[in-house]
Amino acid sequence: YPGFSSIFDAAAKGDLSDLEKVLKENDINAVNSSNETLLHIAAANGHVAIIEYLINKGAKLEVKDKKGRTPLHRAAEKGQDDAVKVLLQAGAYIYGLDKDAKTPLHLAVQNHHTHILKRILKEEARHYKNDLSLYLSLSMPFVYFCISQHGQ
Repeated sequence: YPGFSSIFDAAAKGDLSDLEKVLKENDINAVNSSNETLLHIAAANGHVAIIEYLINKGAKLEVKDKKGRTPLHRAAEKGQDDAVKVLLQAGAYIYGLDKDAKTPLHLAVQNHHTHILKRILKEEARHYKNDLSLYLSLSMPFVYFCISQHGQ
């Protein structure tokens, strides 16, 4: 594509007007050499306006990069709370596994992002709000596992 690197530059910088200009002739789900979409780049950098714009334009939430990570994995890994919030509200899958069999929650814990851990657990609780015992039986062993793996 002409201007191919510039769409990724615009997403990385958080420049929405720039992105809108150059995106017209490019695919919303185009990937770079690491198989990252614009949504991966925006999520990792916490650019909420760009994330919302891309989602509204039809960006796919579950595309995996070369490490098997979705945009939600990238946002959780980098501690981008608002990005995680927007991706979760858009329906991003919280249980997706990367190539190391890690979920976004694992990456948040591994990188000491307790605010992300709380946000993802809160979202999970919302799904199970009518059955607290089911929620606790599913998530508490997982949280303990994450904490036990924390030092590794």
